Amino acid sequence: MSSPVGKALCIVAGVLTTLNGLINVFHNVLTPWCTISEAQSCVGPALKWNSGDVGFTADSNADGWRSVLTTDLNTMLDIWSPVLFGFALLATASVRLRSSSFIIGSISYSWTRMGAFLLLAALFGSFGYTGNFGIITGLINSITSFYCIFCHFAGFVGGTMPCVNESGEKSGTPLFDRIMSRKPGKFGTGVQANRMQAEKERQAKVSEENSLRLKKLEV
Repeated sequence: MSSPVGKALCIVAGVLTTLNGLINVFHNVLTPWCTISEAQSCVGPALKWNSGDVGFTADSNADGWRSVLTTDLNTMLDIWSPVLFGFALLATASVRLRSSSFIIGSISYSWTRMGAFLLLAALFGSFGYTGNFGIITGLINSITSFYCIFCHFAGFVGGTMPCVNESGEKSGTPLFDRIMSRKPGKFGTGVQANRMQAEKERQAKVSEENSLRLKKLEV
């Protein structure tokens, strides 16, 4: 039994979180920093060109340009977190990305992981940004998070988008899966089962090679 409502809510949450991040960057952060004066002229709305008494190499763009496009980790995470959360949520709707990306596959591995990630997106990528829109986005992310947890305990399984990646190979935390899984099965988690199956196949291959060697020696 799957949950189309849960899948749709996850996609809506991803779209709103992405919009929340883009609004924060382009409306609240990327404001026109440069105003023409005797000390400077402007290269577009964001870059200052020194003139007058201001030195040619004076660092005039630190407060503007580098307040957004920077390698300072604290500043970068503060500005771009909503966008990153939004892109990650949208990526879980892609079968190709869930299969090829370890991170996206791990996020969408189960309803509980999606719920936990949505709660993080609400707390650290929604509520504190873009005023009222950020609060609305955070509430929707929170509601979707709790609905994902409900889907887990109700026994819903995933489908093609966005929850759940049913392949145990994309699980990054087997212990987490063992604790949270309602039906771990005879061999525990999917990851453990896959490892045991791979080991059996390896042993069978070794046994077959040994048998061939013995036949050659007998001949």
